[in-house]
Amino acid sequence: MTGSQFDVAVERGQRVVLPEDNYLFGQGTLTLDVTSVGEVSESGGVLWVELRGTQQFPGGPGPHRTVSARLTALQEAARRARP
Repeated sequence: MTGSQFDVAVERGQRVVLPEDNYLFGQGTLTLDVTSVGEVSESGGVLWVELRGTQQFPGGPGPHRTVSARLTALQEAARRARP
């Protein structure tokens, strides 16, 4: 499935903050500066969006990562951010 078929609610250049249960794989809250948005896939009845970017920590930038983010979490965050 391509991201263009869905409102993925995130684009290159944005910073996303994802609680641990809304991304695969890692521990704790993830802060990611998005460099690219990939494909949407389905697993276990859940739609996931592949995101690539630089992980951010309080002390500065961390490693480049590829994660799968829960589509509904990205959409909900975008709705909350709208004025």
